[in-house]
Amino acid sequence: MPRHALVMLALLPVAVFPAGAAEFIPSWDVNGVWSSNVFTSSTNEESDFSVRTGPTLRLREAQGDLTYDLNYQARYEAYARIKGLNGIDSVDQYLSAHGAWLVTPNTTIQASDNFAYTTDINTLFNDTGLTSTLVLERQRITTNNAHASLTQRLGPLWNLTASVGNQLVDYQSPQQSNTTATTGTLQLTRGFTPRLVAGVGAQYQRQEFAAVGQVPSRGTTLYQGFGVLNYSISPTWKLSVQAGPAFAQPDSSTVSDVSLPSYLAVDPSTCPKRADGTPVFIQFPQSAADFCSQAVYRDAQGRVVGALAPATTRSDVPFVGAQSVGSSLNYFGEISITKEWRLWQATLNYSRSASNSGGLNGSTVLDQFSGTVTWTPSPLWNLGFNAIYSTQAALNKVPQREVALLPGQDVQLVGGVPALAIFGIPFEVDTGKSLSNTIDLTTIYFTLTGSRRISRRLSINGAASFWQQELGGALQKAQTQAIQVGIGFTWNFEPIPL
Repeated sequence: MPRHALVMLALLPVAVFPAGAAEFIPSWDVNGVWSSNVFTSSTNEESDFSVRTGPTLRLREAQGDLTYDLNYQARYEAYARIKGLNGIDSVDQYLSAHGAWLVTPNTTIQASDNFAYTTDINTLFNDTGLTSTLVLERQRITTNNAHASLTQRLGPLWNLTASVGNQLVDYQSPQQSNTTATTGTLQLTRGFTPRLVAGVGAQYQRQEFAAVGQVPSRGTTLYQGFGVLNYSISPTWKLSVQAGPAFAQPDSSTVSDVSLPSYLAVDPSTCPKRADGTPVFIQFPQSAADFCSQAVYRDAQGRVVGALAPATTRSDVPFVGAQSVGSSLNYFGEISITKEWRLWQATLNYSRSASNSGGLNGSTVLDQFSGTVTWTPSPLWNLGFNAIYSTQAALNKVPQREVALLPGQDVQLVGGVPALAIFGIPFEVDTGKSLSNTIDLTTIYFTLTGSRRISRRLSINGAASFWQQELGGALQKAQTQAIQVGIGFTWNFEPIPL
């Protein structure tokens, strides 16, 4: 677990420590879950049944000027058939906290934090909020989302809100880029009628993406202005809109010399050519196998008699490309409409934003459509359905990195007969054309949940989900899907006044 995440967790109880009376509410969950794709693999799907169980410890104060709600969950998951594999049985941990302080009748301060240290981001009964994140394999993912806001009433009609937030997504896989995003927002709204509230706002966001392999760390700064509209169409219909232009400025490239093998085991004559005829090896985002043929040893008759092994020595190859990266103008926003009936509630939502959690070593535009329906036929029953469809694409064009090659040759005795191999010697690294399709990620997620209260302390829970993700573009292509079905119960112990 990252050290800075541990520091956040250590400070969190201090932020919400009770100032007066509190209530401690323990409970215990036991769930059986069947998954069609335990390892979240696109090539090797294995199904298995697991038991997922653990305590929930809740501390809250719901009355007074200072209120808070601290919730900790630990979930141990053991699989029935798949045993002996590293990390297959695991303990996931979740911590959430929310606090609000009514400083004066016109001033309110709120703070919240949501932390998760989990193996499967699509686990039933526990939501990490990372449904649209790229999933390459079963792995540990650490997330922390902190937020604080100050709301000041400027009169009977005006409200000013200032907020800051920080989001961390840390991947165990070396193929995915750890991401940190810091956001600051200022918003001013006015009530024009009892049903209409409108206003304006501005947002600053800074995204940092850790290095992955040969791709260095990078960052993007985003500036957005937006308008706000909240309108009650009727007592049961509500509309909310927030949208505006956004300017994205990626950092300049920090590449200088690039460490590469002293020769590349490819035949330069089979590689793509620059306008001047120089053969180039595409280092990023494509691999050499897509464009250049492997260098092999051939005998005097031209027959292949052996493959050329990659070089074991490396050297610094000068980077001669431009350091600047182009900015872009986009639009971000969210529109939501909610309808309420006596026993039903439905919400439709569309949002467009700069994703902070893709693990793709670069800013992406996330377009997400979602719908939620809840039904409460009686105080003992609660049913819900949620559907999400999202797409992600690169926010800025990515310059293709090209390694210019000089032809080299090597003569070996293969079976006592001299054989020749022609390979590429890198002499400079440049940036070729800018690519706009490096990332193309589509995610579909459906989940159906239900609960039935049996007694004051016991409730039965059930859930089923379908998740599918398709990765395309120039990076790689893969499709992954998983079905999960689970049922279990929650036992609520007697609340303990503190």
